[in-house]
Amino acid sequence: MAHYGKITRPYAKAAFEYAKDDSATLKLWRQALEDLKAAVSSEAIESVLMHPKVSPAEVADVLFNTVSSDCRTDALKRFIDILAYHGRLMALSEISDAFEALYRASENILMLSVTSAYPLKDDQQAQIKAIFEKRFDQKIALEIKEDSS
Repeated sequence: MAHYGKITRPYAKAAFEYAKDDSATLKLWRQALEDLKAAVSSEAIESVLMHPKVSPAEVADVLFNTVSSDCRTDALKRFIDILAYHGRLMALSEISDAFEALYRASENILMLSVTSAYPLKDDQQAQIKAIFEKRFDQKIALEIKEDSS
């Protein structure tokens, strides 16, 4: 997968600026971008994105329909159409990540990645979260990974 770096930030920022003032809209956009991230990561959608006989508008329609029905808004459709027009649909995964980073920054949430050799129970995750929230004096979002090696 290509890394799109700097080109993703303006799209993520535009989407975040649109959604940030209304908590319901923000929640919908977070979910929609997660859905789109999952979609472009799938082999089936990736083959459609890369197919030379499928127009950008058709790809945009396919992607729009992968989003949860309650998140399908005219604004989201226009956003996807703009990405398709500019050839940026493959950057959706990174746009989603950048949007989520803007959200966490606005909410003063620190992302903490925890790697464990075994699955962590809910109470262990809560304990880790509480320790670091106290240590850093801000909300913590945990990303739990397992590595048994």
